[in-house]
Amino acid sequence: MIYGYDTSRKTTGKVVRLFCKGANGQVRRLNQLDSDIANSSDGDYFTSFGILRGTAEVYRRATNYLHIDHAYFLAGHTHTDDTWYRVSKNGINMKEITKHYPEDRFNTHFKQHVNIKPWRLNTNGHILVLPPTQPTAWFTGDEDWLDNTVEWLKRNTNRQVIVRHKPPVVYVDKYGFPVGSLVVQEKIREMEPLIRKTTFEEDLDNAYCVVAYNSGAVVKATLEGIPVFSTEYAPSKPVAFDWKDIENDNELKQEPNRQQYFNALSYHQFTLGEMRNGEAWRLIREWVL
Repeated sequence: MIYGYDTSRKTTGKVVRLFCKGANGQVRRLNQLDSDIANSSDGDYFTSFGILRGTAEVYRRATNYLHIDHAYFLAGHTHTDDTWYRVSKNGINMKEITKHYPEDRFNTHFKQHVNIKPWRLNTNGHILVLPPTQPTAWFTGDEDWLDNTVEWLKRNTNRQVIVRHKPPVVYVDKYGFPVGSLVVQEKIREMEPLIRKTTFEEDLDNAYCVVAYNSGAVVKATLEGIPVFSTEYAPSKPVAFDWKDIENDNELKQEPNRQQYFNALSYHQFTLGEMRNGEAWRLIREWVL
């Protein structure tokens, strides 16, 4: 059984409802979570969209859950049947590759939209750090990750460290609910001096590697052929290098199996139409669970 929790938001709620429809699941309210967990069976899964407005409790408390969020390839939020969303088992991103994924979904839907560049190692390049947003750091409890990571990098490498912050769009309180727009505007003003004027692509151009907490931008870095170091929360974990190899050029020159990685990502994202007609649930049962 799939239990899907609707936060009453028109946008995300539609995704949850259609996913549950295709999976023959039940759409529930968050205040029913306690009783649903108490009455659930081992094979049941709990799902919702994102981590805001109470949905974080679904993932914190359920033994097995499916996290729905923005896609790895062709991300959008138009809520038409051709809009893509990612679905991750027991994590906010795909954490591992446990099966051999065929190339069919990648070749059919995404290959023509991306450019897989040759693997490279810019030995004179900088380290690009992608920290978590405030809502993500609230969810995982890693508010000190950026400071700790930059300190670690300075102890273990002499390279230039560039931190690329994502401008705050949402800021949450201690319960995971977005605060008012005035607070967000103040946070934007506070962070303005930290926001880089260059594009992400420009920062990637001369990068030695990318260090990320959970950013989906690591998929772009991997497409560009750049080594990635990341936490368990990032979708790059299956192709990320060991932190001890941060200055091991010989190791970083070894290209991971990127094609299999892109294939796996393709089997962890689905269109709204596939959610509606049950194809997403069929593929999830075969390739994700």
